[in-house]
Amino acid sequence: MLALSTSIQGVFHSPCLADYPMRYEEIAAKLQSLYMLDQQIKLEPKEPLLYVQRAAVYQGRKKFPEAIADYTKAIEMKYKSDSEVGDKGQVVYQMRAVCFMQAKNLDAAIADLTKAIAIEPNDAPAIANRGAAYLEKKQYAQAMADYSRALQVDPKLSLAYEGIGETCYKTGQHARAIEYLTRALSSDPKFAQAYFYRGSAYKALGKSGESEKDLKKAASLGYQPGQTLYSSK
Repeated sequence: MLALSTSIQGVFHSPCLADYPMRYEEIAAKLQSLYMLDQQIKLEPKEPLLYVQRAAVYQGRKKFPEAIADYTKAIEMKYKSDSEVGDKGQVVYQMRAVCFMQAKNLDAAIADLTKAIAIEPNDAPAIANRGAAYLEKKQYAQAMADYSRALQVDPKLSLAYEGIGETCYKTGQHARAIEYLTRALSSDPKFAQAYFYRGSAYKALGKSGESEKDLKKAASLGYQPGQTLYSSK
């Protein structure tokens, strides 16, 4: 790891960005300014970590083309994270995929996540992320397959439980949705999106009391309908 004033160690390690709706803004605040990163890149143009750091800052500012360009540069330089155990080169593909998802380029995100999974087939967050992209494309069978596969790799992955629950809700399986969303909340009691879809499922079943409670909880945790859910590993 370079002796930088601020590293990205741990920045991308949270299991779920939905718990941190301002996460990339927080990343940008913790890292150096674009000016300082530009200057360091001029001094060390072959250090891929600097491009990853600058990409995170761009991403936090929603400058997705610039962020994607820097992640691409890091990929070309065969970046591997020092802080992610088991990184075989798949993590930077996941970083770029999340950026593609934020930019609503879901096909590019799926392509990157497929590459990440090819590098490390047992990377549960990458598999679940691809499920999230399929879910947003309304390709429910593919989403369900990926979320189920992610759970086989990591039975505690709350993102995958939420994904299955959300997929069930969107395909009219409301009772099953509640079952999986409850499992997600058992693993992560502050999972705002799980509260939102469980509340929506309760509403569809006519259980207004439970629905109102969950929807209020989701709102109190900062959830806004339409947020995209993905892992930030």
